[in-house]
Amino acid sequence: MDLVPRDPANTTRTQLAYRIDTSLVNPLGHLPPSVAINPSVLAQRNLERGWRMRLPNGQDIARAMGLIPLEDNKILIGKFTGDPADIIGPIDAIHPAFKGNCPLWAYVLAETIETDVKLKTTSGEKKIKTRRLGPVGGRIVAETFAGLVLGDSSSYLSQNPLWTPTMAVKGVFGLRELIASALS
Repeated sequence: MDLVPRDPANTTRTQLAYRIDTSLVNPLGHLPPSVAINPSVLAQRNLERGWRMRLPNGQDIARAMGLIPLEDNKILIGKFTGDPADIIGPIDAIHPAFKGNCPLWAYVLAETIETDVKLKTTSGEKKIKTRRLGPVGGRIVAETFAGLVLGDSSSYLSQNPLWTPTMAVKGVFGLRELIASALS
């Protein structure tokens, strides 16, 4: 959905990302045969690699975080378009090995939450439906950023542990404000 007409020279147009879902993106279906004869083999290889490396599954990570894991029938595989025909089925229907044992990457994508977001555009404010990370995926991303900031000896937090943001907008200083501040 374009919010303004397509024009590559228009640097003010909103560039939306693909929706988060548990399907493989179409370009993976057009890889040369030397890489993958069958695109579904890529997903299978990814799952088998995680199993061989003994990566924890999504349910185990949720429990380790003190969360109640999603039930298998809530871990849907497919495109999250709102059309039931685009859903292949729950994870345990894909293969019995996934019963209570969803790979972490699929779990993180499946637990995303549909939400409405207001975007400021040159044509005014527009409302779109999008997906946001859920509790497990959100915490993994947040803890990764926190670990990077804490481990960076040149970060504000390392240089001045008592630092607090002064550029809060309506009392909020989040990633958006941090990026805006860094770009100014």
